[in-house]
Amino acid sequence: MAPKKEKQDDEEIEAKVLLYMQTQNRPYSSTDVFQNMHGEIARAGINRALAALETRGELLGKTYGKQIVYVIKQSAPNDTGGDSKQAEEEECEKKDVEAEVDAVVRRASELRAELAELKKQPATSALLARDAELDELIEKEERNLARLRQLSSANPTMTREKAEGMRSELRLMTKEWTRRRKMFYEVWNAVAENMETKGDIERLWDELALEEDSVKIADVLGGSG
Repeated sequence: MAPKKEKQDDEEIEAKVLLYMQTQNRPYSSTDVFQNMHGEIARAGINRALAALETRGELLGKTYGKQIVYVIKQSAPNDTGGDSKQAEEEECEKKDVEAEVDAVVRRASELRAELAELKKQPATSALLARDAELDELIEKEERNLARLRQLSSANPTMTREKAEGMRSELRLMTKEWTRRRKMFYEVWNAVAENMETKGDIERLWDELALEEDSVKIADVLGGSG
């Protein structure tokens, strides 16, 4: 069993958090500080320390959505009349920090939007199950097309009405096959978009024993007259 961490009082936690923020001199949310300190301090302790440091004026906090981003407060220049350059530099630094805060918040917002879109996508297992179902339907339609072609060739003396009826049925079956084939590739493309490399896509195709059927279907359609 891992040894328990010694309990730290609020002043000690505040001192550690303040030292970290001074050392980094970058804008961070409480979650950033907690993760960057690798769990050295409990999340609740970090939240209290940041709030206390902001209250004392040692940190500046700015609210963005549901989170607060903190940054170390820059020291004010001495009122000696000769520090105008230093004041300008600190003002520029302040603006740079604010711009960095805005950039971090914008990126966080973009990542949250990307995550929301990913969560809307169906799971890979569901896509693979749908892929297998469509593959089975396509094979069934191919057998139906082959049967119709065989019947057509086995009855050369059939009436014109029967031939026209079979051609009409073949066209309907071909249309349905085309629709189902399109559905299959829509599902397949959705799966492929979430895979990292072309090699991964090809390996999945081989593992599922999928085959292109364009030549086979072209032969069937060629015999439909």
